[in-house]
Amino acid sequence: MRAIGFSLYIVFDYLLSSAVSLVALHYMIGLIPTLGTEILLAVYIITIIYFILKRGLKVEGEWMIFLIYLPFTIILGQPDPVFHSWERLALFAAMFLVCSPVAQSNAARDFRSRCLTIILLFSILFSIGSFFAYFVGINLFSTEGQYDDFIENAGWFSGLTRQSMMLAPISGISVIYLSHHFLITKNPLYLALVIPCAGSLLFAASRSALGATIIGVVVAFYLTTRNNKKLFKRVIIAVLLLAITFPIWESSTSAVQQKQEGHSGEKELFDSRSGKIEARWDEFASSPLWGVGFSAIDAHGKDPFNEKTGTIEPGSSWMCILSMTGFVGLFMFIRLSIHTVKNVKKRNGTEACWLIGVLAFFFIHMLVEGYVYAAGNPVAFMLWQCLGNSYDKKYYVR
Repeated sequence: MRAIGFSLYIVFDYLLSSAVSLVALHYMIGLIPTLGTEILLAVYIITIIYFILKRGLKVEGEWMIFLIYLPFTIILGQPDPVFHSWERLALFAAMFLVCSPVAQSNAARDFRSRCLTIILLFSILFSIGSFFAYFVGINLFSTEGQYDDFIENAGWFSGLTRQSMMLAPISGISVIYLSHHFLITKNPLYLALVIPCAGSLLFAASRSALGATIIGVVVAFYLTTRNNKKLFKRVIIAVLLLAITFPIWESSTSAVQQKQEGHSGEKELFDSRSGKIEARWDEFASSPLWGVGFSAIDAHGKDPFNEKTGTIEPGSSWMCILSMTGFVGLFMFIRLSIHTVKNVKKRNGTEACWLIGVLAFFFIHMLVEGYVYAAGNPVAFMLWQCLGNSYDKKYYVR
């Protein structure tokens, strides 16, 4: 009977982590309808209860301080009610408790590890699937009637995902993970899988994701090699291979080139990126310590927003942290990130190298994409899961 009970526990553990991951990532999948935030909040609450019922639960103090600080930004910043800051904070807090390392126990760490495995599997499968979808004309880009001109001018492609801004991150993460494992194992299967994932990354035409992926791969390669001469040799070989094969994959860069040309004109989709950064800076300047409030912007500022739903496009996660939660919030987030990288660096092994590479990807990608506080965004779920899994290395035996 004990064996049966133990087996049921294992089955439940895997079912719960799979359900949470798939519900959190569901908005990426273009083949299914979107779910309400109530369902997402419900699965997070169930997971939190699961953590509590399991034995040995502890709280990671510095992460909990960060979470406790966020409501004060709303109280002090007094954002416009149109942004629904308290409701958005509730969802973010639930995601934070599930994904970040604030909840520490064997069950919580194992749960996050399983979620990361599902994220990687999902990313690889959908990146490869989207690559082949490109050649058969399948593009499930969900415009909702808003971005038709943008698609025509910039040539964005989302494949099997709902938007190209979601295809690009999962493709980038897949490239980092697979290329790293090819370097470690020399198994040609990994290289064969890298190619379609890289193709999807190029088809998605995200310059920020492309640049972040290159940096992530270089970081992972550097940590794996630990020898400058050997690293230089490998980089030279990689560059030569890319140059030799360029005629084969040159056409894949057309979307990126088209997007660059589209953005060089006078009209851009989300105004100019510099305009959004300027708006975030003005908000920070108006309230430098605690910001204008969690998940909010200046309702009377330069940056437009959806006045019915309060939906905003921050333009940069780093500037978003600074403007919404002030210098205090930015200081806390940077401190947590540094501690996370230090924890995973202390752990020798292949997993540490690609994890830091993926973190490098996010830290660069966050410069021009504002999802860090967007709990309903699948990319935010992936970011906080990577931070949680990386910080968890502190508790594994070295």
